[in-house]
Amino acid sequence: SRLTEQAALQAKMEHLAMMSRGLAHDLKNLITPISSYLVHLDGRHEPGSAEQEVHAAARRSVRIMTEYVREALFFANRLTPKFETTSLRQIFDAAVEIARPRAERGGIFLLTRLDETPPLVADAVLIQRLLVNLLSNAIDASPAGAEVVLSGTTAHPGWVHIEVIDRGSGIP
Repeated sequence: SRLTEQAALQAKMEHLAMMSRGLAHDLKNLITPISSYLVHLDGRHEPGSAEQEVHAAARRSVRIMTEYVREALFFANRLTPKFETTSLRQIFDAAVEIARPRAERGGIFLLTRLDETPPLVADAVLIQRLLVNLLSNAIDASPAGAEVVLSGTTAHPGWVHIEVIDRGSGIP
Protein backbone atom coordinates (compact mmCIF):
# COMPACT_ATOMS: atom_id res chain seq x y z
CA SER A 1 0.00 0.00 0.00
CA ARG A 2 2.95 2.32 0.66
CA LEU A 3 4.22 1.79 -2.91
CA THR A 4 0.75 2.53 -4.27
CA GLU A 5 0.58 5.77 -2.26
CA GLN A 6 4.06 6.73 -3.45
CA ALA A 7 3.14 6.05 -7.09
CA ALA A 8 -0.06 8.10 -6.71
CA LEU A 9 1.90 10.98 -5.17
CA GLN A 10 4.49 10.82 -7.98
CA ALA A 11 1.72 10.86 -10.59
CA LYS A 12 0.10 13.85 -8.87
CA MET A 13 3.44 15.71 -8.78
CA GLU A 14 4.02 15.00 -12.48
CA HIS A 15 0.52 16.26 -13.28
CA LEU A 16 1.11 19.45 -11.27
CA ALA A 17 4.43 19.97 -13.04
CA MET A 18 2.77 19.57 -16.43
CA MET A 19 0.02 22.04 -15.46
CA SER A 20 2.61 24.47 -14.13
CA ARG A 21 4.62 24.30 -17.35
CA GLY A 22 1.49 24.92 -19.42
CA LEU A 23 0.42 27.87 -17.27
CA ALA A 24 3.90 29.36 -17.32
CA HIS A 25 4.06 29.00 -21.11
CA ASP A 26 0.69 30.71 -21.54
CA LEU A 27 1.64 33.53 -19.16
CA LYS A 28 4.91 34.04 -21.02
CA ASN A 29 2.98 34.40 -24.25
CA LEU A 30 0.66 36.98 -22.64
CA ILE A 31 3.52 38.98 -21.09
CA THR A 32 5.54 39.25 -24.33
CA PRO A 33 3.33 41.76 -26.20
CA ILE A 34 2.86 43.85 -23.05
CA SER A 35 6.60 43.96 -22.50
CA SER A 36 7.20 44.84 -26.16
CA TYR A 37 4.66 47.67 -25.99
CA LEU A 38 6.30 49.07 -22.84
CA VAL A 39 9.71 48.98 -24.54
CA HIS A 40 8.16 50.83 -27.50
CA LEU A 41 6.96 53.55 -25.08
CA ASP A 42 10.37 54.03 -23.41
CA GLY A 43 11.38 57.69 -23.35
CA ARG A 44 8.07 58.98 -24.71
CA HIS A 45 6.86 60.46 -21.44
CA GLU A 46 8.01 63.61 -19.70
CA PRO A 47 10.42 62.73 -16.85
CA GLY A 48 8.63 63.01 -13.51
CA SER A 49 5.18 62.95 -15.11
CA ALA A 50 2.39 60.69 -13.90
CA GLU A 51 2.56 58.82 -17.22
CA GLN A 52 6.28 58.18 -16.80
CA GLU A 53 5.72 56.88 -13.23
CA VAL A 54 2.94 54.54 -14.39
CA HIS A 55 5.16 53.35 -17.25
CA ALA A 56 8.02 52.62 -14.82
CA ALA A 57 5.65 50.78 -12.47
CA ALA A 58 4.31 48.71 -15.38
CA ARG A 59 7.87 47.82 -16.47
CA ARG A 60 8.69 46.71 -12.90
CA SER A 61 5.50 44.64 -12.73
CA VAL A 62 6.23 42.90 -16.03
CA ARG A 63 9.79 42.17 -14.86
CA ILE A 64 8.44 40.64 -11.61
CA MET A 65 5.82 38.58 -13.47
CA THR A 66 8.51 37.32 -15.84
CA GLU A 67 10.64 36.32 -12.84
CA TYR A 68 7.69 34.44 -11.29
CA VAL A 69 7.09 32.59 -14.56
CA ARG A 70 10.79 31.70 -14.79
CA GLU A 71 10.72 30.34 -11.24
CA ALA A 72 7.54 28.36 -11.92
CA LEU A 73 9.20 26.77 -14.94
CA PHE A 74 12.34 26.05 -12.93
CA PHE A 75 10.45 24.23 -10.19
CA ALA A 76 8.17 22.44 -12.65
CA ASN A 77 11.24 20.97 -14.32
CA ARG A 78 13.18 20.19 -11.14
CA LEU A 79 10.87 18.17 -8.88
CA THR A 80 13.51 15.55 -8.14
CA PRO A 81 16.66 16.72 -6.36
CA LYS A 82 19.94 16.04 -8.14
CA PHE A 83 22.47 15.18 -5.45
CA GLU A 84 26.11 15.92 -6.24
CA THR A 85 29.25 16.75 -4.31
CA THR A 86 29.49 20.53 -4.01
CA SER A 87 30.82 23.21 -1.71
CA LEU A 88 28.83 25.58 0.43
CA ARG A 89 31.22 28.38 -0.66
CA GLN A 90 30.18 27.92 -4.31
CA ILE A 91 26.48 27.90 -3.38
CA PHE A 92 26.88 31.03 -1.21
CA ASP A 93 28.84 32.86 -3.91
CA ALA A 94 26.24 32.08 -6.58
CA ALA A 95 23.31 33.11 -4.35
CA VAL A 96 24.97 36.38 -3.33
CA GLU A 97 25.85 37.19 -6.95
CA ILE A 98 22.18 36.86 -7.89
CA ALA A 99 20.90 38.82 -4.87
CA ARG A 100 23.53 41.60 -4.95
CA PRO A 101 21.84 43.87 -7.57
CA ARG A 102 18.59 43.82 -5.56
CA ALA A 103 20.54 44.65 -2.40
CA GLU A 104 22.39 47.50 -4.10
CA ARG A 105 19.12 48.98 -5.41
CA GLY A 106 17.78 48.95 -1.84
CA GLY A 107 20.97 50.29 -0.25
CA ILE A 108 21.48 47.02 1.63
CA PHE A 109 24.89 45.55 2.47
CA LEU A 110 25.19 41.80 1.86
CA LEU A 111 27.71 40.00 4.05
CA THR A 112 28.70 36.36 4.14
CA ARG A 113 30.21 34.49 7.06
CA LEU A 114 31.23 30.98 6.23
CA ASP A 115 33.28 28.70 8.41
CA GLU A 116 35.45 26.18 6.61
CA THR A 117 33.02 23.41 5.73
CA PRO A 118 33.78 20.07 4.14
CA PRO A 119 32.34 19.24 0.71
CA LEU A 120 28.69 18.26 0.93
CA VAL A 121 26.34 16.11 -1.09
CA ALA A 122 23.30 18.20 -2.02
CA ASP A 123 21.31 19.68 -4.88
CA ALA A 124 23.30 22.91 -5.21
CA VAL A 125 20.76 24.53 -7.54
CA LEU A 126 17.83 23.98 -5.18
CA ILE A 127 19.78 25.22 -2.15
CA GLN A 128 20.93 28.25 -4.15
CA ARG A 129 17.31 29.03 -5.11
CA LEU A 130 16.26 28.68 -1.47
CA LEU A 131 19.00 31.07 -0.37
CA VAL A 132 18.19 33.60 -3.11
CA ASN A 133 14.55 33.60 -2.00
CA LEU A 134 15.50 34.04 1.66
CA LEU A 135 18.00 36.79 0.79
CA SER A 136 15.42 38.57 -1.37
CA ASN A 137 12.88 38.48 1.45
CA ALA A 138 15.48 39.79 3.91
CA ILE A 139 16.52 42.58 1.51
CA ASP A 140 12.91 43.60 0.93
CA ALA A 141 12.22 43.72 4.68
CA SER A 142 15.35 45.73 5.54
CA PRO A 143 15.69 49.51 5.61
CA ALA A 144 18.32 51.22 3.47
CA GLY A 145 21.76 51.05 5.04
CA ALA A 146 21.06 47.79 6.86
CA GLU A 147 23.07 44.58 6.64
CA VAL A 148 21.81 41.17 5.57
CA VAL A 149 24.10 38.34 6.63
CA LEU A 150 24.30 34.89 5.06
CA SER A 151 26.17 32.56 7.39
CA GLY A 152 27.10 28.91 7.39
CA THR A 153 28.79 26.64 9.88
CA THR A 154 29.29 22.94 10.43
CA ALA A 155 27.11 22.52 13.48
CA HIS A 156 27.59 18.78 13.91
CA PRO A 157 29.48 16.22 11.85
CA GLY A 158 27.38 15.54 8.75
CA TRP A 159 25.25 18.70 9.22
CA VAL A 160 25.53 22.25 7.94
CA HIS A 161 23.78 25.16 9.65
CA ILE A 162 22.77 28.04 7.36
CA GLU A 163 21.21 31.34 8.44
CA VAL A 164 19.99 34.47 6.72
CA ILE A 165 19.92 37.28 9.28
CA ASP A 166 18.34 40.69 8.81
CA ARG A 167 17.09 43.50 11.03
CA GLY A 168 13.96 44.08 8.96
CA SER A 169 10.40 44.57 10.08
CA GLY A 170 9.62 40.86 10.24
CA ILE A 171 6.37 39.07 9.64
CA PRO A 172 3.57 39.74 12.15
